[in-house]
Amino acid sequence: MFDGTNLRSSTSFSAGSANTHTNWFDTLTARQGFLFQPNVLIYAQGGAAWTNTSVTVFNFTGTQIGQSSTNNNG
Repeated sequence: MFDGTNLRSSTSFSAGSANTHTNWFDTLTARQGFLFQPNVLIYAQGGAAWTNTSVTVFNFTGTQIGQSSTNNNG
C-alpha cells in the first residue's frame, strides 16, 4: 500500500523554529500459513514500512537556515 499524506508539525525553541512534514508512507505485509486440520491454521505475518519526512529550520527572524529530507524504514 502506498499513501500520500499531509502530516505536519511545528516546534519553537529559543533560537527559532522547525517545521516537519511527512510527505508519503508505504507499507508491505505478507502472511504464510499451514492448515493442520480443518479447524487448525498456524500462520506467521511480517511486514515493513517506509516513510519520507522533511524538516525545515528557521531562525528567530523567520529566515530559513536549514532543510533536510530523509527516507526511514522499519
